[in-house]
Amino acid sequence: MNILHIEPKQIPSSAKEKLETLGSVDYMWCENQEDLRKALRLKSYHAVFVRLGLAFHAKEFALCPDLRAVITPTTGLDHIDLKLAHKRGVEVLSLRGELEVLEKISSTAELTWTLLLSLVRKLPFAFNSVIDGHWNKWPFEGEELIEKTLGIVGCGRLGRMVARYGLAFGMRVVAYDPDEIARENAPQGVSFLEFSQLLETSDIVSLHVPLNEKTEGFFGRDCFAKMKEGAYFINTARGELTDEQALLEALTRNIKGAAVDVVRGDSRWDDGVPENHPLVQYAKKHQNLIITPHIGGCSSTATFRSREHVVDMFTSFVQRPARG
Repeated sequence: MNILHIEPKQIPSSAKEKLETLGSVDYMWCENQEDLRKALRLKSYHAVFVRLGLAFHAKEFALCPDLRAVITPTTGLDHIDLKLAHKRGVEVLSLRGELEVLEKISSTAELTWTLLLSLVRKLPFAFNSVIDGHWNKWPFEGEELIEKTLGIVGCGRLGRMVARYGLAFGMRVVAYDPDEIARENAPQGVSFLEFSQLLETSDIVSLHVPLNEKTEGFFGRDCFAKMKEGAYFINTARGELTDEQALLEALTRNIKGAAVDVVRGDSRWDDGVPENHPLVQYAKKHQNLIITPHIGGCSSTATFRSREHVVDMFTSFVQRPARG
């Protein structure tokens, strides 16, 4: 079996040893999409480990006629053409639904809280002011979280973690999630509201919804308009969940600020930020929008656990008895 792994610096030594018992492994760091395609042209691979930020779509599948599996250490799968994989009979192995390991990975939830605190206390802008030689605290007067209302949209694994942080800070935590299991597993102290009611009453709205055909673009102009005057918006899920033009309008109309770790299409930004991107251009001139480059899952602990787990998943896949 020919195996391509494009994150040689991120694979733990223990996982590397396991992987190399399964076949011939090529380790090649692929910085961008063209690097990936060049690697795929070297030989016919049976399995390819990919990462968020590099797409595995029709052109990539065409370069792998013998492909049996695509492996990705992510929960989001928008960088892989799942329909084409199914049509080709290619197994897609990911962290989606792997609750046993995911419950131990809190980096995205922790970044959510970091962004939330940075936004309400204006930390990046205060820091920049000091770097510029100033020592004046009054432009950066922040807000306390205690007794404010935190609205969690999507109370799955990450939503539950963020809800617990809110409770620890003395906040009133409300949530919206139509899934009965999510409601049953919510932390004690979380109240569930209808979506509109949550938007109207929350001081901070944090988005934790998976991206699919039903949720793409669902948080649009109507949602932002329903948010209370002076509220904040946080998104560490996927940029495609929001209408970014509506977010920009809300920032100048009714909401006080926003912090996002994700931007629409950012999984394909292999050459940096697109020129004149509206959100980035706005953030350059205003102090109520924070943008980070999709670093939610980017921690050494999360990297180790996720990369090791997908190698274990791939090992089980290889050792699975052939059908029929």
